Amino acid sequence: MMVRNDRTAERGTLLVEAIAMLGLIALVTPTLYKKSAERLQEIQDINIASQARTMNSIIDTFMKTNYSLLMQETSSAANNTVEIAYDDNTANYFELGYSSFVPFGYTPGDLKNYGAPKVYVHRDKDALVSYIVYPTLIDLGKKRAARVASLVGANGGTVSSPFG
Repeated sequence: MMVRNDRTAERGTLLVEAIAMLGLIALVTPTLYKKSAERLQEIQDINIASQARTMNSIIDTFMKTNYSLLMQETSSAANNTVEIAYDDNTANYFELGYSSFVPFGYTPGDLKNYGAPKVYVHRDKDALVSYIVYPTLIDLGKKRAARVASLVGANGGTVSSPFG
């Protein structure tokens, strides 16, 4: 009996393996790309929330330092909410700005997809409440905005219609 070492039966198997690998790569690549994009968006949301918490801390310190002046400024029923400017002596704002309370290297309006924050202080009887509003430059969608607000914590929230 003679054994033939003929490879004609194996012809094309390497080509089939190569096509199978290309098919596998074609199936996996979109999923990896999508996961990578989601992770990038998640990192951006975490950074936005971190900056919003820093801004909240700045305004809390500002309000504690200027409590009596803010109470006096918001004493009338017609003017129980004032907008706080970043810089001192800006027209149409409360006379003090919060720029001196900002830590070195922090820029309040330096957020991707958001404009410069607007800071409001509202008087409710003997308590002051601050609102920091970041206007969106693009439509983030309700789901992503809610996720960012939840990352901010108890002080975070969303506003669906613009005001003031």
